[in-house]
Amino acid sequence: ILPDVAGMADVLAGLGYGVRARYEKVREPWLLDGVEAALDILPFTAVLELEGPPTALEDVASRLKLDAATACTTNYHQLHQEWRARQGLPPELSFVFAQARRRELRQELGLALDGSAGSAPEEMEGYHAVGKE
Repeated sequence: ILPDVAGMADVLAGLGYGVRARYEKVREPWLLDGVEAALDILPFTAVLELEGPPTALEDVASRLKLDAATACTTNYHQLHQEWRARQGLPPELSFVFAQARRRELRQELGLALDGSAGSAPEEMEGYHAVGKE
């Protein structure tokens, strides 16, 4: 965890890096028999992500009645590009919540509406992909 995100952004900018993409998600993690089952809400879909030892993954997936045929290992950026293509939209690297949806999610999660940390254990997560300009 970075204690000073703005400071790190300044360091990256000073090294010639620039933001190439932004994305947001809301994650609610659950632990089931050593497997993290993370319910992720993204601006374009909701996903259940399972992480853990392969044999435990199979057991938990079975207990959750998940169909192995629908499992995928595609990352969120690729899923987003595929979703955009199905919608007839041009490629776009970033995916962030619309302001109204972000506010709605923050209220549902009990987070401060001004973006400061609230009382909920899980905060909305935002990520940046960086690259040399």
